[in-house]
Amino acid sequence: MDDYWYPDWDFYVDTHNVLIQQYGGFSGFEYESQWFKKASLALFQEIIKQVRDCDGDIIKKSALMLVRLTRSRIWADGQKRTAYITTKTFMEENGATMAEDDSVIVDKFLRNLTFKYSHDQVEKWIRNGQRSLQDP
Repeated sequence: MDDYWYPDWDFYVDTHNVLIQQYGGFSGFEYESQWFKKASLALFQEIIKQVRDCDGDIIKKSALMLVRLTRSRIWADGQKRTAYITTKTFMEENGATMAEDDSVIVDKFLRNLTFKYSHDQVEKWIRNGQRSLQDP
């Protein structure tokens, strides 16, 4: 068991709500049924369990978190922003930072993250920034 801080459900939901207020978009879950909300909570908890159980350093864990949260489709809008800020906070709370901090490059990377990049490529991007990828 490691001593890392991990985001909980309330943090994730609050982060999403703040980002929607700040940047706009549709608030709420992909589907507004009670069943989907419960399934979303269970999915989030499973993702965090996978990140906890991941062998590797904070960067490897962060890459897994970013990929899984981005691809989870919990929110109606703001999926990638919420996943990015949650992962970035996870890193910062644990004494790490992402190599890339140019917001234009980050936005471009996030737009392509869902389908274009593998877990290994995301890990390289977090570790080394833009220069680690040929065509973000």
